[in-house]
Amino acid sequence: MSKQKKRGTHAEQQPQADPYAAMSPRRQRIHRRADEISALFAKREKLLNRLLLGVFAVVVVLWLAGALAGSTARYLIVAIMGAALALNGLSGYRQSRWAGFSLMVFGTLLFLGNLFMLTR
Repeated sequence: MSKQKKRGTHAEQQPQADPYAAMSPRRQRIHRRADEISALFAKREKLLNRLLLGVFAVVVVLWLAGALAGSTARYLIVAIMGAALALNGLSGYRQSRWAGFSLMVFGTLLFLGNLFMLTR
């Protein structure tokens, strides 16, 4: 049998210094608010993702049953994926600002672009 690795042997991490200390008070307030919003979405991320997955499943079933036109279903599917990307980017913004921001922007553009295409 192999030996089990011991867990919890890492040194205690020191509390990080304020990452916003060098910023102006206005920018600090904006960044702290963005962190709060990201934390709120991170708490609800699992529920929102399950909700989007449910909507995705309904669209696919309607498409396969023939109740929804093919092009409409494809635009809806891509719009749902864009919404999922945007929500996951928003909830992950605290961990990686660039990745979260990129996901938010790309997902939002994907979502809105496909909704726009549905109206044509």
